[in-house]
Amino acid sequence: LRDTGNEALAEKITPERTEQLFRKSLELEPAKPRNFQRAGDHFVAQENTGEAERCYARAFRLDRVDGNIVRHLADLYSNTDRPRDALHVLDVSLRDGGDDPQVAFDAAMLAFRLKQYDATLTYLEKFEQLAGENLWTSYYRGICHYEQGNYQEALESIDREEELGESTGWHLELMRAVAKSHLGDV
Repeated sequence: LRDTGNEALAEKITPERTEQLFRKSLELEPAKPRNFQRAGDHFVAQENTGEAERCYARAFRLDRVDGNIVRHLADLYSNTDRPRDALHVLDVSLRDGGDDPQVAFDAAMLAFRLKQYDATLTYLEKFEQLAGENLWTSYYRGICHYEQGNYQEALESIDREEELGESTGWHLELMRAVAKSHLGDV
C-alpha cells in the first residue's frame, strides 16, 4: 500500500510499521519460505542488504529448489560482489532437483564470467534440457570450447548458432576466423 502512490496511506503506514509487520509475519509462520522471500524483498527495497540476505538465506534453507527464491539470493550475492557464493546457490538448487531453466542459465552465465568453462558447458546443457534449444547457448558453448582449445567443437557450435538464428553476425564470423586460424585454415 505504501508503494501505490497514495500519500495518505503512505503517511499512515510508516516504513517502521511495515518492517514490524514483516518481522511479525516471520514469527507467525517460521517454516514458510515465501514469507522470508517477501521479507527479503522488503529489506532490499529498504537497502538493508544484511537483513535481506538473512531472509533470503532462510528461505533458501527451507526450499532449495524454488527458482524465485534461489534467484533472489543469487542476485543479492552477485550484487554484493560475491559471484562465487551466487554460483554456489544456483548449483545447489540444480543438484537438489531444481527445474527452473532461468536458474540453469544464470548459473551458466556466472560460471562463464568466472572463466569456469567446463561448468559453463554443464549448466548450458542443463538449461537446454529444461528449456529446449535457444539462441545464444551455442554461442557461449563455442566460446567455452575455444577457450579450452577445442577449436573444431567451437566451429561446430558457431555453425549451430547460425542455424538457430537463421543468419550470421560479426561476433560469429570473428569467432570462426580465430578458430580457423588456430586450426591452420586461413
